[in-house]
Amino acid sequence: MSATVVQASRATERSSGSGVPTRLRLAAQDVQSVILPDCGHYPAEEAPDAMLSALNPFLSPWLRTGDGRQAGA
Repeated sequence: MSATVVQASRATERSSGSGVPTRLRLAAQDVQSVILPDCGHYPAEEAPDAMLSALNPFLSPWLRTGDGRQAGA
C-alpha cells in the first residue's frame, strides 16, 4: 500500500527544522523536505509565495484547468 501525504506544519526553519522529515523517513520511503527560511509556525501566512512554490510541484498532478482538463496536458 502507498499513500501520498503533505506534512505542512511546523517543519520550518524557526521551529522544528529537519526533525519532522527525519522522523517521517523512518516510516515512509519517498520523503521530500522543504525548509522555508525565516518562517515559523504559520507558513501559509508568513511565507505564502514560498509555500506555494514548494507545494505546486507536489500538487501539479492533481491540478485541473477551469474546463476540467488536467493542467499541463
